[in-house]
Amino acid sequence: MKHILLINPYIYDFAAYDFWLKPLGLLIIARLLKNYGFTISLIDCLDRSEYHYEKEYRTLYNNSGKFKKIEVSKPECLKFINRKFYRYGITLEEFEKKLQNTYPKPSVICVTCMMSYWYYGANETIKIIRKFYPDTPIIFGGIYHTLWTDHSKKNIDADYFIEGAAENKLLLLLNELFDLNLKIDAQPEFLAPDYSLYQKIYSAPVLTTRGCIFNCDYCASKILFQKFIQYPIDRVFEIINYLVNVRKIEDIAFYDDALLYNAQNHFAPLMKKIIDSNIKCRFHLPNAVHIKYITFEIAELMKLANFDTIRLGLEAIDEDWHNQTSGKFTLKDYDRCLDNFNRAGIDLKKVKAYILTGLPEQSLEDIKKTAEIIKSSGIDIEYAFYSPIPHTQYWQKSIMKNPEILNEPLLTNCSVYSVLNNLFFDRRRK
Repeated sequence: MKHILLINPYIYDFAAYDFWLKPLGLLIIARLLKNYGFTISLIDCLDRSEYHYEKEYRTLYNNSGKFKKIEVSKPECLKFINRKFYRYGITLEEFEKKLQNTYPKPSVICVTCMMSYWYYGANETIKIIRKFYPDTPIIFGGIYHTLWTDHSKKNIDADYFIEGAAENKLLLLLNELFDLNLKIDAQPEFLAPDYSLYQKIYSAPVLTTRGCIFNCDYCASKILFQKFIQYPIDRVFEIINYLVNVRKIEDIAFYDDALLYNAQNHFAPLMKKIIDSNIKCRFHLPNAVHIKYITFEIAELMKLANFDTIRLGLEAIDEDWHNQTSGKFTLKDYDRCLDNFNRAGIDLKKVKAYILTGLPEQSLEDIKKTAEIIKSSGIDIEYAFYSPIPHTQYWQKSIMKNPEILNEPLLTNCSVYSVLNNLFFDRRRK
């Protein structure tokens, strides 16, 4: 059977940090392809396991930590940014050694790219791949290609492209490339990420859902996944049990967009199963959860299951703005949420609220007002800098204000977009 090499590329950016990242899309694809009899290899250029204990990059107690980095030249369009630009990930020597030692020789190479403004790193990675496998077909997909399809086809040196959810489209392409007759299900079954591809692993992200129930003006979730799907609780539990009791990891991050929706039939029974099974690890919510769904029962389950990082999707304190963009919560919901955390005995030092910063039409006074209310409520602030995303409601507002972003994803990087809009303030101030 054919051998397929999956590659998670380097990040080229001004800043990057490993908050329990893993290429979930590639790991799900790996599981799918193994089910069809393909042999699979993975090269994760962002894998920190090789230098997990090096002093300079030593992880925090929760197994998040710094990527290795080396300064590189900035692309021409970013020369105006007065910051150093880096390649984040394993050394080039390590990457080239892994490419050289891939056995058997891959029949196809699949490369992903998550953030749109990381496409530069993805293409730099592909240039290296071409040195070792000049004639091997490269298939490119991921969030960037889905959102910037035309730009991707013009700027990425791949042979084939997959837009949107990749499972069935990849099987169809493999049928065509190799004259196969793979049976393709109209509704793909739930696929657990294949973490066995990592020799060493210290933390992992987990998804219990796909998509989102909301359609916020600044978010691409509904564009990427039109349907909201909640995965079977027993299957999600199997993944967590495997990671903790077989792979012995200590930290799991939920990256769902709507983890707590329908909590009585989804999150709550999953947590009860974890607590009853005496699974011991730290859970993290870097992607934020919806404030109005934090009931006392949910807060208590978070306490019992050992949630160590809790992020709230506050975004702004202006209720009119929320009603216009999403209608996700009210100030009463926020007060009730914090009260439930207190009653459940959750240490509020573990809780932070995101402020979405740099939106079109947003003033510095709006940000300060939200920050003051968060500070007075006794929890810390996490600033989330806005990055314009094509096809969203806020995209048109963004390009009207900054037309230069229209044809260059690198300029939508939140670090760059903040400079374009003269948004300078000390994010460390609370």
